[in-house]
Amino acid sequence: MAGIFVLKNGKLEGTRTLSYAEVRIVRKDNGEKDKEMKGEDLLQWLVAESSDGIIPWEQIGVDEEEISVVTVKREAGVTPGSADVLLLGSDKILTIVEAKLSENRREIRRMLIGQAIEYAAHLQSEWDSVRVKEEGEKWWREEQKEKTFLSAVRDELKVDDEDEFWAEVDKNLSEGVIRIIYACDEIPREVRQTIEFLNRFSGIEIYGLELQLHSTAGEILVSGDLIGPSPTDKAQKEKRKPKGERGRIWTEQEFLAQAESESGEKGLAIAKDLLEFGKHQPEVSNPFYSPSRSGSAIFKSGDINLFTLYPSSLYVTAMSRENTRTLAIDWNDVLNKLKEAGLRRFDTSDIGHSRTVPFSDLSEKVVEGFKRLTEWFVDMARKESAD
Repeated sequence: MAGIFVLKNGKLEGTRTLSYAEVRIVRKDNGEKDKEMKGEDLLQWLVAESSDGIIPWEQIGVDEEEISVVTVKREAGVTPGSADVLLLGSDKILTIVEAKLSENRREIRRMLIGQAIEYAAHLQSEWDSVRVKEEGEKWWREEQKEKTFLSAVRDELKVDDEDEFWAEVDKNLSEGVIRIIYACDEIPREVRQTIEFLNRFSGIEIYGLELQLHSTAGEILVSGDLIGPSPTDKAQKEKRKPKGERGRIWTEQEFLAQAESESGEKGLAIAKDLLEFGKHQPEVSNPFYSPSRSGSAIFKSGDINLFTLYPSSLYVTAMSRENTRTLAIDWNDVLNKLKEAGLRRFDTSDIGHSRTVPFSDLSEKVVEGFKRLTEWFVDMARKESAD
């Protein structure tokens, strides 16, 4: 990284590069006690507190896409341990940030090649949008932020349709679309080579972020340098993908073909059944209106969320946050009907959330129960809206 200079009184003044061991930041913890941060804790805190500014997201977006991000939490737990920082972007992709100082190069290589990728693999299988929302709300509350996590997502990521947004978060997770950023004070040459190799020859999108500290006139400056694929490289890589892997409007025939490809005859039968059922609900427009990489059919009765179909799963949106905000009905009744339909994963914590149910978990009896539930819900919701 080039030296950092300050223009002062018409002259360039150099700065002194600091190690993270030399800098100590004091802030209040949850108990309003002074907490001193230094070393890797300081590096991790810098990323978590300033994720939208300290990381050059304009270098990460494809086709000049402007990505905004919100920190979900620090120390995001997965089975092998915890990712240092977890971020959520306006592109509906979760980003793992692992922070490590360069003083131990062997540890850096081990962490980059093994630990970060292992965490991403477990994040893909252990987290969904419900957990992202719950963990984010809890951490933001513990950190005594000025707003809630969900309000920050809506405001800072410019979310218009929450159900569609969180459905895409789930879809990206299920497909293993996760970004990894490796943050360090100095990225060794061999680690740069690993980052370049992974980006060129694998489907993993991984970056190196150098964050250095500099001292001048009693102030501390932070400089950042991003290492990874350029937007042009990523755009070319995206164009090489089959059409089904890029966001586009799907036809019903294409969607059903994808359902058969992913879920076999059983999935195709479920998709056909629920597609026809959804299209016959009152005030339902064309469900194939939203661009999707792998296909989606979104069903709403007017402004009332019902469900979304993917080629291998059913996304139940009856108890979505949008519905629970606008419909004054007894949501425990809806919950009981979901249980009666055979969707046993639902409990009181799901009120205000949506859930993904794989086609493999849907028997013919459960599908029929879900259809009865939906008809009952539409009737009740429309009556409430008319009152």
